Amino acid sequence: MSYRLTIKACDKDERKKEGKTCESMKAIEEYVQSVNVEHWVLEQTIDFNLYKPHKPVQNHQRLVTSDILDPNITKRQFNYLSRNEINCYDNLLNFYEETCNSTFYRISSVVKRDAVKGGFPNTFYHSVISTATTGIVYTRDVYNCFDLIGDLGGVQQVLVVFIGIICVPYSQFAYNLKMSKHLFMARTHDKKMFLRDKKQNHSSECHLTEE
Repeated sequence: MSYRLTIKACDKDERKKEGKTCESMKAIEEYVQSVNVEHWVLEQTIDFNLYKPHKPVQNHQRLVTSDILDPNITKRQFNYLSRNEINCYDNLLNFYEETCNSTFYRISSVVKRDAVKGGFPNTFYHSVISTATTGIVYTRDVYNCFDLIGDLGGVQQVLVVFIGIICVPYSQFAYNLKMSKHLFMARTHDKKMFLRDKKQNHSSECHLTEE
């Protein structure tokens, strides 16, 4: 797909067939020197700050080139139009369902190749708009509930490490207390084996008296 715009001098033979006449080449060249050709396009751009009900793709009018014609030079330019896509995932509960999917076009590049008039007889201006071979795919993915859950998983690991640091001293004390109960164990039916005899303890006590 391409669009061409050409400004040429009057062809005397073709005009004669129509029963009309052309101005002299000198008069045409003098007139061309005062002609300014502006190339405007209705371009589509993206504004990611626009959400429902507005689409992020907006139309804007833009001036691409502005050329003053020269009788001795053929102004030539090639405009390449890129085909782009945009995909939106704007729902908070996003199950990879697209909320917008559209295609838009914009001028990706402009190449100027002026030539001597002898190479293009009677041609003052030649512009071509064609589709570029490459495009850009834009994606907008909002922060949703699944992202929140993923971030909470990372916070959970931090909490586990923090609580572990606090509980390590108490865990060591609880372990020692638990294992100390198993230091004095014997298989016997005598439940008073490790109990101290109060009478024996009383008789073995030493009393200090004054002489």
